[in-house]
Amino acid sequence: MNKDQLIQNVLSAYQIHFEAPAQKASIAPARVNLIGEHTDYNDGFVLPAAIDFYTCVAGAFNNDNSVNVVALDFNETDHFELSHKNIQKSADLWKNFIRGAFYILKNQGYQLHGCNLVISGTIPKGSGLSSSASLEVALLSTLSDLFQLNLSKLDMALIGQKIENEFVGLSCGIMDQLSVACGEKKRAILIDCRDYSINTVKIPPELSIMIVNSNIKRELAQSSYNDRRRECEQAVELLEISSLRDITIEK
Repeated sequence: MNKDQLIQNVLSAYQIHFEAPAQKASIAPARVNLIGEHTDYNDGFVLPAAIDFYTCVAGAFNNDNSVNVVALDFNETDHFELSHKNIQKSADLWKNFIRGAFYILKNQGYQLHGCNLVISGTIPKGSGLSSSASLEVALLSTLSDLFQLNLSKLDMALIGQKIENEFVGLSCGIMDQLSVACGEKKRAILIDCRDYSINTVKIPPELSIMIVNSNIKRELAQSSYNDRRRECEQAVELLEISSLRDITIEK
């Protein structure tokens, strides 16, 4: 399924589920990382590239203060109330990326309203291609358009990171969200994770990026990823520096 077919499929499903057309729809790609592992949260450099797998989120206002979500790929739904003081976590991981977006946006003072959402994607789950970051950016883009939040690409990347850090429970850096939000066709992007500056790098047309399926499911929230970050933070404290990026040969 290509990008256009995915969008049409999600829009058609929205019409069927909610018996009305969607008002907004957004799409975000997956990503691969070419250089730089565990360097983003150490203020280092990474070189990811967007690839042609996608997540699409379609939405529209509803007449109450609730959020209704249909996840086509899981054949599941979610429902939660915006009027509650705190948005509660779910036992289902995928729901927390949606709930987390509303939680972070509410805490940052954005005005939100009840809405209906339909989500689908072509990114293999647990494949290490940043399906979660793609979902976050596609969702935030749809909500920004729907509620006129005027979120920039950097805003969406930083909010996406907060969703994972503060709601899902994964202490990820900024690479996945920023590469998904700012990726360009036929180019990699060199990200300085200290100041979020980006330089594009053209991928030579005679080269192809190959993605190999290792058959090992990747779930960062249940992995040792947070342990690695804590170990890096402990090293920073021991060396009395601001980040591992600041290490010199002498120290």
